[in-house]
Amino acid sequence: DITVTGKYAVGIGSSSYSGDAYVATQGNTTVSGTYDAVGISGSGYGYATVLNTGDITVDAPLDSLGIVASSYNDDVLVGSSGDISTTSVSGYSTGITATSTNGNVDVYNFGAMMISSETGDATGIEAISDYADVYVANAGDLTISSEYGNVVGIRAYVYGYNDVTVV
Repeated sequence: DITVTGKYAVGIGSSSYSGDAYVATQGNTTVSGTYDAVGISGSGYGYATVLNTGDITVDAPLDSLGIVASSYNDDVLVGSSGDISTTSVSGYSTGITATSTNGNVDVYNFGAMMISSETGDATGIEAISDYADVYVANAGDLTISSEYGNVVGIRAYVYGYNDVTVV
């Protein structure tokens, strides 16, 4: 298990300026930030893969993010079967964010999510690609809330003329 506390706190971070980023974790991740906090992050110029089977709990007054995976040039894959809980006071709160500029984005979620922000926006799963396909499969219960911000269960979006699938 991993427990992290700090100003800008990240439980697990994997990044590559010119290559691939890969994270696979089985343990629970608990992150508390006094500003922003991220449970698991994988970011690469090439492929970005995050595979998680543990529970993730993230708490921060500003942005609170469970899993973040991003790639500039290739595909992004996120697979999570653990429960995800993120809490924010005035920032953005999200369970899974997966983005790519030039590659496909695939998200598979099997765990429950409790995502909340008091005054900011809250999103369960966000999957975005500029120029390729987006696929989201969700089998977990999503509970998303915000008293004053926008609330979205699953947001799947393509800026170009490609396909978006949510099941």
